[in-house]
Amino acid sequence: MRASEVRAAVVTAIEAITPDAQASGRDVFRHIENAARTGMRAPDRVFFVDVSDLPNRADLLTVDAYKIGLMITVLYSVAPGATEDRVTSDAERISTALINLAAQNADLYAADIMPIDMTETDNAIEARTFADVTYRLTGVI
Repeated sequence: MRASEVRAAVVTAIEAITPDAQASGRDVFRHIENAARTGMRAPDRVFFVDVSDLPNRADLLTVDAYKIGLMITVLYSVAPGATEDRVTSDAERISTALINLAAQNADLYAADIMPIDMTETDNAIEARTFADVTYRLTGVI
């Protein structure tokens, strides 16, 4: 598995999550590649995954174990109501999905998840989670 495949697996795992409360059938997690950053106006649960730490050898007994740091940012519209409840429920679901990711893929050893923060701008809430994913590097000569 290569770093780009790890990132794609994380995106797929998040897009497969069914949120606790949905405003409609279209209220799902949607990945956007290279989304505009701070202050982006977007529907709830639009997210992007950025590489925050480049791949590097992991401290495991095997020489093909690598680790990559990924920053997951989920956007929410600022609106009256239970926005914080949606954000916290989604954070639990994202953490669980990423922790269970290794059980679904033989080339993923583990994912250490750390929710970072939740910031609010004039028109959006950004919820960030850091994932440190250890994987088996393959396909490199």
